[in-house]
Amino acid sequence: MTNITFQKLIPKKLLGKLCILLSQIRNTHVKNLLISIGIYFYKLNMQEALLEDPYAYTTIEKLFIRKLKPDARIFDKQQNTVCSPCDGLITQINLVNSDSKVKAKDHFYTLDGLLANKEHCFQQGLSTTIYLAPTDYHRVHMPMSGQITSMVYIPGKLYSVNPKLYEKIPTLLSSNERVIINAKNDLCSFALVLIGALNVGHIHINWHGIVNPYHPTALNQWKYQDQQINLSKGDELGYFTFGSTVIMLIDQPTINPHENLRLNQQTLLGKVLAEL
Repeated sequence: MTNITFQKLIPKKLLGKLCILLSQIRNTHVKNLLISIGIYFYKLNMQEALLEDPYAYTTIEKLFIRKLKPDARIFDKQQNTVCSPCDGLITQINLVNSDSKVKAKDHFYTLDGLLANKEHCFQQGLSTTIYLAPTDYHRVHMPMSGQITSMVYIPGKLYSVNPKLYEKIPTLLSSNERVIINAKNDLCSFALVLIGALNVGHIHINWHGIVNPYHPTALNQWKYQDQQINLSKGDELGYFTFGSTVIMLIDQPTINPHENLRLNQQTLLGKVLAEL
């Protein structure tokens, strides 16, 4: 059985619910066993964690969404720089053209499909895809200062987002469950697309809470015209409970990719990826 066949056949939502239950076990002996397994397989860097002792976390979920020490990641302070919103592997870099197509390996998917909205405003600019492995810091932060204008939940599949699967499922990122956070500032409009995946229990947004409890089947949208949500560069947006993928879209025709923005290279939260 091929990996892609396995991905299609397994009961992904049931497996996700089981992972949630396991990740929230508080029994000391069981959760410490799970933490030992997690540390062994994923080689977590606890020296940069705010709480360094892995067994001091009440659940394995708390371990994976651990906070970092204040000086562990540094954001560039200039207004015109776009910083990495998370740790992870840069798997896709695209200058988005007017046809709104985004390249994934040797295939394309459209922004219409990704954003589930034919009236979106992202027509020309930069798209960057970052894969968060289980080893990585799981929290997502603002790449620039800005005002949050809306949030959209789009139901979908729960395929693994391992980059090796992109070749097998060309529309994987635009098919999976996802949360889109739209924002703007004086320089540009931008969006962060948080992709759900196999074994990713929840997507938690700080001002909202868990967006996808039990993986609802209907699209939902929240508009914030009457609610001022203004965040600074580096402010935390939310987190995944077990890694996943973030797509950052910057709608600005004159954007310049930075030398730090390299395909198949590891990036860290706060690193400059582009300049406006």
